[in-house]
Amino acid sequence: MKYTRFSWSLLALFLFTTIAPLHAQKTITMDDLWANGAYRSKGIPGFRFMNDGRHYTANRGNYILKYDFTTGELVDTLLDGNFLNLPRNDKQIDDYTFSDDETQVILTTGTEAIYRYSTREWSYVYNFSTKKLD
Repeated sequence: MKYTRFSWSLLALFLFTTIAPLHAQKTITMDDLWANGAYRSKGIPGFRFMNDGRHYTANRGNYILKYDFTTGELVDTLLDGNFLNLPRNDKQIDDYTFSDDETQVILTTGTEAIYRYSTREWSYVYNFSTKKLD
């Protein structure tokens, strides 16, 4: 019994030492990380899913754009921030959040950092059905 356990242990050790180096991982270099982009994500940063599950939106150049998730193609321009009649001079949309039914959007403009994670910002509600700021 002792010899059987010993022989199985010896066999496992032999297999581990001979097969493991064959499956060794490639060494990751700094060139792979930064210059070649071999491990760069293929995702789309800064997008938000819509309720239908087929589209997402993104803020690009002061426009809120709607894209098809399956093809990645532009479907519609939901909002052009350049033509909004905002009460202040902050015309750049910094961030946005849709309502649950996606009929309205909260627009954030003029964001300034105050301290660590605190900000001062101006928020407006845009209604898609009336095409006005509420």
